[in-house]
Formats: sequence, C-alpha cells, structure tokens
Amino acid sequence: MSFKQWFNARLLRPGSEFDVDVAMGRLAFAKHISKFGYVEGINTTEAEVWSPGGAYTGFLTAASAVRVKAGGDAEDDDGAVGANSIVVQGLNEEWILTEETLALNGTGASSATTTTFIRVFRSWVADTGAYATPYNTAAITIETTGGVVVASIPAGDGQTSMAIYTVPANRQCFVRDDFINVSSTKAANVHLWQRPNADTGTAPFSSRRLVRMYHGIGSPAASPNSWACLPAKTDVWFTADAVSGTADVSVILNLLETDA
Repeated sequence: MSFKQWFNARLLRPGSEFDVDVAMGRLAFAKHISKFGYVEGINTTEAEVWSPGGAYTGFLTAASAVRVKAGGDAEDDDGAVGANSIVVQGLNEEWILTEETLALNGTGASSATTTTFIRVFRSWVADTGAYATPYNTAAITIETTGGVVVASIPAGDGQTSMAIYTVPANRQCFVRDDFINVSSTKAANVHLWQRPNADTGTAPFSSRRLVRMYHGIGSPAASPNSWACLPAKTDVWFTADAVSGTADVSVILNLLETDA
C-alpha cells in the first residue's frame, strides 16, 4: 500500500490509527524501529550508550564479514544449554538491511558470515539448547574478521542493548520520541546525535550534529514527538556522561522508517 492509498483508505476508515496500521504490517512503505540500550558505570567522559561501555567501534568505513568472538561464549554451544545460534542484523556493503544466522562454536570463534556488513546494529539469540534456559548463559561478542567489536549480547539478555542505528539506503527515518532513565540519586548528560552521509569514504567527512540533549537529567524523562527527519545512510546514536562520579543510563529511541 502506498502513502496515497493509505491516506485515502484512512478517510474511509476514520477509526483506524496510523501506528496500528504500521504495527500490523499493513503499510509496505513504513515500519516502526525501536532502539534501546544501556551503559553501566559511566564517568564524566562521554561514552556511547551500548552495553560494553566506552567508545563505540562499529562505525565501519569498509564492509567486513563478522563472527562471534572466541572465548566470550564459553558456556554456549551447539547441543549445550544456552545459545546455539544468533542472528546478526545490519546493513551490507550496499547499505541495504540484511541479516544472517551464525552457529556458535563453544570457546572458539564462529565461522564468519558470508555477508559483508558495513553496520551491525542488532543481534539476538535464535535458539538454545534447553527449554529451561531460553537465553545466552555467557556474553556473546560480535566482531569483524579483523577483530573490531561491532555488537555484544550481555549474558542472560538474549539481545543486544545498543542505542545505535543507521538508516538504510532508499529509506528515511523520523525521530518520534525517546525515554531516558538514570540510576537513582545520580545525574547525567545525555545527547542524541546524527551523522549524515555515513558512506563518505574520503575527507571531508560529515560532522555529527545534535538532535536532542538533556543536561543534568536525574530522573526518568520522555520527549514529545518531534519528527526530526534522518535521510538515508545517516547514523543516529545516544551518548551519555555522568555529571559527577559514576551513573547507569538506559534509553529507548523510537523511529518511524519509511520509503525515501
């Protein structure tokens, strides 16, 4: 269904809600994207909001096959309790949304993907070895074949926790709302950034730009709808730093993605 068809149909169905239509998959041109992440023990140095903490290393400048890093999944293996395989989702060398399933290999590195990824922004456990253990019993780190970490699934979570996304080619995203929480009695500075033209391979490169900022936030906060538009091949991510001492920060970012 095109936007025009949806608009005309909605006039005939005044009780219909756009969000429900998108969520039900009735609109081929649009879908919801929810990106969430947390970071523990941040200090006064700015860090990306993703579970490993520190600077995010996955904004690649060249596409690469990826694999599960050796060691981190020591308790998870084919036929054992915990995770047997994971799905890796991101953008391929053409900046098109793609995903691939990887079988885990115990304490050793997994085989590499056949897909070469320029971005990885989500991964989850696909299946486990025991009904009573429907999650990964150890952390799972995803890296390029050159050893650059692009994502991590914390132990027990079964899913990456990274407030980072990149708009695929031929798509655009509208920032709808976000939710932020800082650990009790603490305060933090939280920023939402965008960087357009992420596919630019030679200088000059596009600078990051603020989309939203929250200074000294110390309690749960939510933003109203703003509908900031992010064009294709734009990175969007959260950073945070503690006002003093250390703090834990979690965020949720909701996007509406449509045909460009």
